[in-house]
Order: sequence, then C-alpha cells, then structure tokens
Amino acid sequence: MDLELYITKRYGLKYRSKGIQVKFAVVDKDKSPNYPQNFLCMLPRKIDPNLKIKHKFIDLFGSESPKLAYNLLKEALDNEEDTEVIKDIRSRIKELESIISHDIKCRLCGKTFSNKRNYKRSRICSECKNRIYQENN
Repeated sequence: MDLELYITKRYGLKYRSKGIQVKFAVVDKDKSPNYPQNFLCMLPRKIDPNLKIKHKFIDLFGSESPKLAYNLLKEALDNEEDTEVIKDIRSRIKELESIISHDIKCRLCGKTFSNKRNYKRSRICSECKNRIYQENN
C-alpha cells in the first residue's frame, strides 16, 4: 500500500464553524492515481487505539495507526506550502508525539524514564518515588 494524505482546505460556511477547516483524507496510490477512486478513510483528529470511539482509520490500521499517522503527517509537512495547513499539521504532529513517545523527564532529578501507563501519567521516576517514600517511613 502506497499511502498518502490528500489535504483539502475549506472556509467555514455554517454558523457553527469558525474560520478555515483543514481535512485530511488517507488515499492509496496503488488503487488509482486520482482522488475519488483511491480514497480509504479520513484522518481523525484524535488517533488513539484505546479510545471507545473507533474511527475507520483505527479499524483499518489498528495499533499501528498513531505511528502511521505520524509518518503521513511528517511527509505531508515536507511537501506543503500553505501556512495555515502547515500550522494544522504541526498541531496534529504535536498531539501524536505525546501518544507515541512514553519517555518523560523526571521533575525532581531530570532523568528521562519510560512511562507506559495510559490513565494517569507519573511525572516522577521510580528511583525518586522510592527515595521520597523511604524518607517518610
């Protein structure tokens, strides 16, 4: 599969929408060279396989979807020239980086540590936690 993003920019015409809307469609270049025939799905704003709401993109690519979306957005960022679209791509990349990387810098000692907990992320490494709890006991 030769995946690529097809980016469209629309101005908000309805009363609820404000400003410019940037839509990202995931297309497969192996199917057809033209847009409507090679459409797979839309790229959702939040890409997290652990969410209750399943988007078509997550159904198609599963747990690989955050990394794939990150790579597609990076490739689109290199090819894009419109400043508003670049701004939207960068904001999506920033959201995806927090999902992909689990490395966090400790607030006390400054070392980086891996945190794979999905619900409440710790900001203190295990060594500092042990030191704090040993002092209190």
